Amino acid sequence: MTPQYSLDVAGRLQAFLDAFGPVGVAVLTLMVAACVIYQLLRGSGLSLLLLLVSYSFVFVDVNAVNTGAFFVRTLSLGLLVLGACRSLVIPGWAFYGMVGYVLLGVIFSARAPDISWALQSAGLLAVTIVALTAGLGQYLASYAKVETLFRLFVIAGVVWTLASIPALLDFIAGRTLRFAGGTGVLATNYAGSGVMFLPFMLWATVQRGHVFWRVVGIGGLLIIPLCLFLSGTRTALVASTLACAPLVLRGGVSRTARAWILLAVLAVSAVFLARHLLQGRGLGFLTDRLTSTSLSGREALWSKAFGVCKESPLVGRGIGSQSALAKEAGFGNFHNAYLSIWCNTGILGLMLVMSVLFGYLWRAFALMRRVRHPVAMDAARVSLGFLVALCALGIVESSFASPSNSSIAILLIGATLVNRVGKLTEQDEADHAAWLAVVRSSQTGSSPSPAPDRSAPQPG
Repeated sequence: MTPQYSLDVAGRLQAFLDAFGPVGVAVLTLMVAACVIYQLLRGSGLSLLLLLVSYSFVFVDVNAVNTGAFFVRTLSLGLLVLGACRSLVIPGWAFYGMVGYVLLGVIFSARAPDISWALQSAGLLAVTIVALTAGLGQYLASYAKVETLFRLFVIAGVVWTLASIPALLDFIAGRTLRFAGGTGVLATNYAGSGVMFLPFMLWATVQRGHVFWRVVGIGGLLIIPLCLFLSGTRTALVASTLACAPLVLRGGVSRTARAWILLAVLAVSAVFLARHLLQGRGLGFLTDRLTSTSLSGREALWSKAFGVCKESPLVGRGIGSQSALAKEAGFGNFHNAYLSIWCNTGILGLMLVMSVLFGYLWRAFALMRRVRHPVAMDAARVSLGFLVALCALGIVESSFASPSNSSIAILLIGATLVNRVGKLTEQDEADHAAWLAVVRSSQTGSSPSPAPDRSAPQPG
């Protein structure tokens, strides 16, 4: 059976009709109308929650669930674009660089092995970029909204955990050898979606005065790493460690020590539970896989992929074309996001994406050292962890080269967080400077200069 995430738009529409029938279409129409009305009246909170929850179900190997999640994700992105159109906020280079990357993909789609697929991939990526830069940027107008976004991630992480339980029970019962969210699910896709939510579970555990969120976070920190361990996916363990590391160092020596102790206790508990659940079955497989330093033949794949890129280093072949070109060259996958992007959009497209990824990584690091507000500090640390993890993950997986992968969402959300929190910090600093000027003038008796008007919308 062809995985649903590889179907084109027509295939997904037919899969939806097969799964839900006319009644499902009617329900979908009503849901779309209700969501549009809510977006217009109340803003993007529900749209963001639906989007994150749709990523929670991305690994479920049931046609109806997988197809439904795709439509919910598409609807949510469209609603966020609608919010951006109502109040446009351009979050800097994250928007312009990625839009330039998409335009190159559209231009080069004429050279794609499948022009229709390349155009669909470029269109989906364009909507995703606008939604998660301009749309999310419009939503993140205050520190309270940033904190709300983090809580939406925690809720979606709970949904991911609950969706994992049936497959986890199958694994415990011995019906599957390797736990990966289901028998027909790619382990890397499953683990990648878990990595997306793990840092926010850690964030929830360190919230003072919020017992409910701390309990939820501790539960997530116990279950999600257990599932990642049982998936046998080394890249997920490395990515999750890098993503959580800046947040673990949050809040001084004492809080950092407590965080490390908590993580150590949870890690030991997860390993103990895993060994007990495995009971000798598959333990050697997981141990050998997770402790191996081998790249599983990726070196040979990279060499072949590099040869494909050198055939047309300046002019790409359209977004999403790397898989078809790899098959033509006699191998399965590039297993490298940088080579995939180079192949799809040429060297200029690669430079644009890398300028966004590495540029915002540096900005996140600089912001982390500069801010004092606790929510801003958490946002800077989460963004830094995500971007560092993506840089490393892109070496061994195609990850953010895919327009529908959770990795591209992480890239765009991380960059937008850095931009918007940076703007909020600049506004705080300007207001503080104006306040100091008023205080000094009152002490000297001189007339202060008027403070800048902050009521008008600020440029992105």
